[in-house]
Amino acid sequence: MADVGPDRGAVFVPGRLGAAVPRLGGAGLADRLAHRGYGQETRRRRLERATRRIGIGGAGRRGIRRKPTVNEHITQALTGYLPLVLPEAVLGVVACVLFLGGTWRGGRSVWGGAALIGLGLAAVALAYSAVWFPTVEALAESNRAIERKLSDMDHSPPKNADEKAELEQRHAEQSAQLRADVYASPVSNSRLSLFFKVLALAGGFVLVLTSWNEVPDGQAAEYHGCLLLMTAGLCLTGAANELITLFLALELISIPTYVLLYLPRHDQRAQEAAMKYFLLSIFAAALLLFGFSYLYGTAGTTNLPAMSEALARPSSATAGLALTAMVLVMAGLGFNITAVPFHFYAPDVYQGTTPAAAAILSFMPKVAGFAALLRVFGFTLGLLGTPQVFVGQILEGQGLKLLWILAAVTMTLGTVLALLQNDLKRLLAYSSVAHAGYMLVGLAAAPLLGASAPLAGVEAVVFYLVAYAAMTIGAFAV
Repeated sequence: MADVGPDRGAVFVPGRLGAAVPRLGGAGLADRLAHRGYGQETRRRRLERATRRIGIGGAGRRGIRRKPTVNEHITQALTGYLPLVLPEAVLGVVACVLFLGGTWRGGRSVWGGAALIGLGLAAVALAYSAVWFPTVEALAESNRAIERKLSDMDHSPPKNADEKAELEQRHAEQSAQLRADVYASPVSNSRLSLFFKVLALAGGFVLVLTSWNEVPDGQAAEYHGCLLLMTAGLCLTGAANELITLFLALELISIPTYVLLYLPRHDQRAQEAAMKYFLLSIFAAALLLFGFSYLYGTAGTTNLPAMSEALARPSSATAGLALTAMVLVMAGLGFNITAVPFHFYAPDVYQGTTPAAAAILSFMPKVAGFAALLRVFGFTLGLLGTPQVFVGQILEGQGLKLLWILAAVTMTLGTVLALLQNDLKRLLAYSSVAHAGYMLVGLAAAPLLGASAPLAGVEAVVFYLVAYAAMTIGAFAV
């Protein structure tokens, strides 16, 4: 049997070793060996060693050496979506500058001003991407308008035949772009993602101002650098279009939080709060990643819209696995949103850290947690811009009741325990727990609204997030 080396242009036939590798001198080697008087067996062994050295042939140790190839389609897809993460890239670069600049002396005003400049540049980058790159909703609406025009032309033929051909070509191009944006992009360019990016940048701007006089001069650079990285993570969480991107975005929030909480090195209570948050956050991340692995095993993809469609009608064999994945994901994200029973760390951590850090903890992880819930549980845009809600099918029966119970217990326990507190920061921590329960009601009600208003529950959660962010940051600032 012959083995082919595609980049060598030769076929190695064991019975005709002298004819192998003509371009590399295989035949010449056989002639030289025969001329020197070597026997047939010796010639065969030496030719095999020669073919093994160049990496071709059936007996080669290293197999076939192929020339490195570049997939132009993958490269084009990756570079095409880079402008969508320009705000995150700008924030990351400015954060690195702050970390490096922290080695030199500088007041809090210098580093706070640099953080504000970074947020402003990120806002400009967001405006650029929003203007020059249409959202999937805009593409879907444009496609539907073209389809209506083509339908009208079928009933009344146009005077200009080229007009119909041009519309058909534009419809095909936009359909291909829409499919690529939904099913191939690691980030989503939708109205919901733009909302979370605007909310993250606005929240980061306010948090820099509220902590202006509270952060010590020696820690200002690291503090604002961590804040910018958390803002970038929140922006990326709202735009994540696949599980891997979503997990990395959540970790981009968690890891700077550890550093930010550990900055007051000489405060014993701050150290205790940082250790509690660190250990519980690692445990929650493990649960979340375990749930993501179950989702991938059930749906066979990490793309959120494709996963949503695959799980919209779960079979009897995968329904239990999908429900298990949902429970694990809820447990992992329950830490971020401080839902019962994953809220125990919040009062101690809020009390042990500074008011500025507590404001960050009450805003960044919670908003990111609900953004992840909205992305994972099927509130993603399908091919025509319509929501693909698979959570309603997965949460049938006992599963949906469990989500309602979680929402009711979270809002009730948070409110009752807040009334028993004497420390203001502990009171605000339990208030944050109660607010998580209120927002879970919108998440639980969304599958029951049906096709008439599929996004009403999502809109309620989004509206509540804005009010919650303004109230919480304002309370800690005062």
